[in-house]
Amino acid sequence: MQSQIKNVAMVQDYLKLVDNAQRLSLNFRFNTGKVTLDNRGERDLNRVVDFLKERLYKKSFLPVLPTTPGTTMST
Repeated sequence: MQSQIKNVAMVQDYLKLVDNAQRLSLNFRFNTGKVTLDNRGERDLNRVVDFLKERLYKKSFLPVLPTTPGTTMST
């Protein structure tokens, strides 16, 4: 299967940005059909806040990716 990467430069920039990064393992889960976080999602959001507070003076990057290819995020 041939790769379908549409923006190679963007992928390369992302890979440079996350090189040697520390990963905080979590997933935000939303209530079905809604834009509100479920209970676990709320706990995970608090983990992110604590993580960023500990690194207040360090460079942080928080990527947000949709779970399904082609998914768009809107408010």
